[in-house]
Amino acid sequence: MLTAAIALFDGLGLPMRERIVDEDGAILVWSGASAVGVSAVQIAHALGWTVYATASPKHDEWLKTLGAAEAWDYRDPQVAQKIAEALKASGTKIRGVIDARAEGSSFDSVAEILNAADLTPGCKVSALMPWPEETLLPAGIEGHHTNCVGFTDNYPDIATWVFGGWLSKALKDGRIKPAPRVRVIEGGLEATQEMLNLLRAGASGEKFVLKV
Repeated sequence: MLTAAIALFDGLGLPMRERIVDEDGAILVWSGASAVGVSAVQIAHALGWTVYATASPKHDEWLKTLGAAEAWDYRDPQVAQKIAEALKASGTKIRGVIDARAEGSSFDSVAEILNAADLTPGCKVSALMPWPEETLLPAGIEGHHTNCVGFTDNYPDIATWVFGGWLSKALKDGRIKPAPRVRVIEGGLEATQEMLNLLRAGASGEKFVLKV
């Protein structure tokens, strides 16, 4: 939750308040079903921003219940083109993008979307890992790296905003739901291999809890 907040407020420069009428543009979260991704989707939606996401298709409906207006399959080779075309067709401009996967092809896919879509003035992009130097982002957009290490010293205002009242209120009134979903693995330490096998098989949208 805190990393997502830092990505939104520091990385994308969103204000720590609800969106006002004359603030346009949408937020795109790449890997929306990840721990950081699903938190970013919920925070941005709770503050009044239109949010789009990429994820495995099995998570589409779940993400929509958490605030995503639409979700696309990140494994689709044409996903970047489809997102850019869909946003243009609806007259939507991108205000900011968070790459919550930040590995492999995600950097290039995000760059492709930004180069093809309509952007708001001051559009920003942030990822959970440093951007490769060869990534071709649009002119005027610099790839930001979100890192929550030392957050109490580096981001005291954001930490206070999240933990000083907003999160507890948002959980209480239902604007934020605990996510990802928890999956308890029974069997103690002997079930460790079972859990690792599930992770290797591509499990996503869940947090595994090994019950010992």
